[in-house]
Amino acid sequence: MADLDLARRDLSAFADLARRPLADSQVEALQLRRRVTVIVAPRQSGKSRSLAVLALHRAFRRARTRVLIISGGEEAAKRLLFDVRSIANESALLRGSVVDESAGLLTLTNGSEIRSVPASERQIRGWSVDLLLIDEAALVSDDLILGAAFPTTAARPDARIVMASSATTASGAFYDHVALGRQGSEHVEAFAWDLTQAPWIAPGAIASARESMTPTKFAAEYEGVFASGADALFPRALLERATAPYLMPELQALGANAGLGGTDWGVTTDRSALVVVSRAQAPEGMFVIAAAHTWRSGEALDAAEGASEQGVVGQIAALPAEFEQLTMEVNGVGYPLAQALARRIRARHGRECPELVFIHTTAGMKGATYGALRMFMEQGRLVLPEDAVELLRELLLLRVTLAQTGGEKIEAGIGHDDLADALMLASGPYQDRAGAWRSRLGDAIERSPLTVGGDFGAIETVSTGAGIVLPKAPVLTKVGGRGSGSRTQPILGGPSDPHAHGAEPVIHRGGLTLTGRHHLDVGTNGKRVPPSGWTLT
Repeated sequence: MADLDLARRDLSAFADLARRPLADSQVEALQLRRRVTVIVAPRQSGKSRSLAVLALHRAFRRARTRVLIISGGEEAAKRLLFDVRSIANESALLRGSVVDESAGLLTLTNGSEIRSVPASERQIRGWSVDLLLIDEAALVSDDLILGAAFPTTAARPDARIVMASSATTASGAFYDHVALGRQGSEHVEAFAWDLTQAPWIAPGAIASARESMTPTKFAAEYEGVFASGADALFPRALLERATAPYLMPELQALGANAGLGGTDWGVTTDRSALVVVSRAQAPEGMFVIAAAHTWRSGEALDAAEGASEQGVVGQIAALPAEFEQLTMEVNGVGYPLAQALARRIRARHGRECPELVFIHTTAGMKGATYGALRMFMEQGRLVLPEDAVELLRELLLLRVTLAQTGGEKIEAGIGHDDLADALMLASGPYQDRAGAWRSRLGDAIERSPLTVGGDFGAIETVSTGAGIVLPKAPVLTKVGGRGSGSRTQPILGGPSDPHAHGAEPVIHRGGLTLTGRHHLDVGTNGKRVPPSGWTLT
């Protein structure tokens, strides 16, 4: 009984009894002395687990307490409630106190409820709660935080709000509350966890992240330094307008209408990534992210066919997805990996092989293609899912910087801008015969005017931040793009490619496209010729 009384009074004692001990810095931040608590914390520093423990403690210590947890997307909400359930079911202290477990809700014997929902106005409005927890708050829109989430505590004078996130840009509701707390507001208390308070993060992992990221990105994600939003390529407000809580299909369920895929390879500390863009059947003229998947850092890139561990190459080749086009970057070691993937896809699909494109990314290509993606989002033509939290974070931290030559470049960290680069590749960039960068996605958008305001009948719908309505589970179709009469092919390299001199040759073999003079052999007459088995156009 003494232990139970102590657990009700003391968060640290509760966490110990629940077999989820908290660090001193975590306990201090979660005392909730003021109405709003904001926590800026490094990646992998235990933010989500701390919120799960806090939710259970508040629900356990007082009967009929209402706790609402808001996460960046539907999958994140499910994961966080799973953590709450795991703590409750694995702890002798709490095991018998759970009387009901349903989708999004956990109820205790004392009548307390813990509800976990994605960042959706429809799922948040109408609740009245004693404790509001917002995970990855920097990625939740200002309108949702201030207009829907905060009002859930208005009717309860003793209610508390906790917002936790790693740093992103110096703007938005999360950043504003951090600033208020640091200025000594009587209503807001701010805490900053640092790497020294997270000994479970291995020094080697930190050193690896520092080497693989730009200084701006490392400072934001590991040191809690908010980046200036003035030079952001994808400002927060734009991403909020272009995002909707629609459901992406499982990677294994992409099927016949997979659309355009882009693959970015991870070699050492970075991760391999695959992003897929498809056309939504409705509204007409809208395109959506159909998949945004990463493999863990250090995962085997390739393995012998038939081996128990397929590697990233084997896993992509084995997907039951019928891509229209799959674009693979071939910078550095990407070339042999792209070759291996192309070989396996062609062996599997034969005559039905998708168009496979090797592309060497350059500053000019990235600048033009990312700029086009931004325009598509501004026009409401490309919509991103709220569940793609990592992709949204990476886009938010992309910067436009001035190169030494005086031109602009996209400052993207090598290590964890993989999803952003995979999206850029999935748009299908290519150079037309005049040397201008275009994309297959852009061609499809030009041919497909956006039609909004249609009647969806009984189909459940969601809205983007800009108010465009689409089905919650959109039906996906092929993207289309370049017309059948066009002979322009996606190319490798560009005007800034050191191997390029004038118009780039394009060489083909089956469904595979490869370009760039450095891929041509030198014939006996000294002229450039395609490798054996290839044709030159």
